[in-house]
This record gives sequence, C-alpha cells and structure tokens, in this order.
Amino acid sequence: MKKIQSFDFSIGKDKYDNKPNQVTVSNFDEFKDYVLQRKSSAKGQTYFCGGFEAGQHKNPDKYSEVLPYRLKKLAKMRAFAAFDFDGFSDHQTFIKVINYLGRYRGFGYTTWSHTSLQPRARAILELDKCVTESESQAICGELEDEIEREVGKGKVVFDNSVYMLEQPIYSPPLNAQIFIFDGKVINAEQLALFGSFKVATNKQKISKSPAVGCLVKKQPPIETAREIAKLKSMLSYIDADCDYQTYRQVVWATLSTNWVCAEKLALNWSLTAQDRFNQTVFDDLVNNFDINHIDCPSLGSIYFLAKEGGWDE
Repeated sequence: MKKIQSFDFSIGKDKYDNKPNQVTVSNFDEFKDYVLQRKSSAKGQTYFCGGFEAGQHKNPDKYSEVLPYRLKKLAKMRAFAAFDFDGFSDHQTFIKVINYLGRYRGFGYTTWSHTSLQPRARAILELDKCVTESESQAICGELEDEIEREVGKGKVVFDNSVYMLEQPIYSPPLNAQIFIFDGKVINAEQLALFGSFKVATNKQKISKSPAVGCLVKKQPPIETAREIAKLKSMLSYIDADCDYQTYRQVVWATLSTNWVCAEKLALNWSLTAQDRFNQTVFDDLVNNFDINHIDCPSLGSIYFLAKEGGWDE
C-alpha cells in the first residue's frame, strides 16, 4: 500500500459540481483545518472527498476536456476514513459514539439535519496510509462493528456510501457542533486485512445458506399510491446525471420494490438527464437485475441519496 507523501483531496461547491477543485496539503491536520474553515452556508453546498486524477469523462460529448472529474475511475487513494451517521436511537447513543471515536485521531461535526432529539453527524478519522476503495470499505465496516459492540447493534444508522472514494461528504454547517478526536492514528493495513477477511467469511456463509440473506433484507412497502408518490419525491432529489455506480444503485433499488410500476419509475427518473440517458445501458441494468444478489440495493439506498440531496419527509 502506498505511503503518504502528500495529502490529496477535493473540494466541491455543491452537489452538482462534478469538477471539484483539487487540493494538496502536507498532512491530516492541514486537511482538517481546511475543511473546518470552509463551512457550508446552506444544505447541499460545499463538499469534500478524495482526490482525482485528470482524465477523460465517460460522456465526452458533454464533457470534452481532460479534467479531474468526480468519477470512480479517476479517484485517487485517500488517507482518511469517513462516516455519515444518518441516525441514532437516542441522544445518549449519539454521545456514546462521539466519545468512542475519541480513541482515534480525527474530527466530527453535526449536520444540517441534526437536532437534539434526532442527532445526525459525520466523522473523519486519520489513516496511516492511503487506501483503495475496497480497503476503505473493509476498514469502515470493521469500525462499524466496533461501534455497534460499544453501543449496541441497530442503534446507529450508517450511510456506507461515504466509504466510496468519490462520494461527496458535505462540510459542516455554520452552526455545527465540532468534535476533535485526539486518539491514535488508525493502522490501515491491519484493519483492512481484518475487515476484508470478515467480509469474505460472511459472504461464504451467506452463499451456503441463501435464506440468511432473505431474512436480513427489509421487505419493500406495498405498492400504493402513497408509497409511489413518496418514491417519486425521493427520486426527484437525486440527480440522474451521476456516476454509473450511483445510477445503477438507484435503478436497481427502484426495481427492488418489485412493484408493477418500478421499471417505469426508474425510466422516468433516468430521462430527467436527457443528455446522459442511454437506452441500451438502462435495458442492460433491467435485464441483469437480481433481487437475490448479496449486494442488491434496497429502497434504503434511495432514501440516503435523497436525504443527501435535501429531501425531507
């Protein structure tokens, strides 16, 4: 794994910015100060994420320049772990999580959706090495388990989209509570290996017993006018002009409802990005959809993406 020579990251102006500014600093402290000094004045503005190499966009007709676009294929390895806590069972659990994170080095802050009754927060933890996306997911998955062992399983809602290197992490609002963690720097290699082993072991167990996967997946709501309207509302807050992984996630999550109108809903959402829409790509996603796949997204994926876009129940 690549040793840290410099600390690279991106700063975007809002959720639609797919050409974020590239920033290089010397260390994690400079990165922390940079982020915390650039608070967001409105929800959905100012984000940071990993850095990007300059390259060709996958839609060259629309984006012809060679630039560091916010695309998975251009993402650099990064030296931090990110957490988006989208819910806590109560305020006490929120405090326990914040206190637990103090054993590591990093920072955290409350988000735009945070209230004393419904806490919301994000946390950034320093890694001792730059990591790939699969390593990031393994590390954060292991830290999820640590947190749940501390506060209890099911008491924290984790939005794991921020484990992806290219995923925007929205900056703290002007009135955010800021938390500085002064513990140890995470041994990335050790935690990634342990996390990867557990992921592989769990997948083997599930493949031997398909019924296990069915038990842990929440059943989608019944297809009613109200539920359809709710899904349409959430989709309206997700930009269809997005990277392929997000696009596939939204289409498959919509299809996971198994509603009669699901494919039409996914198509109508896709067509909101007329310049980007490709019928062949859409048809391939529909044809390759497998609700029994271990990684099949659910409506929860749409819920998290819509919340990031500003949707509110």
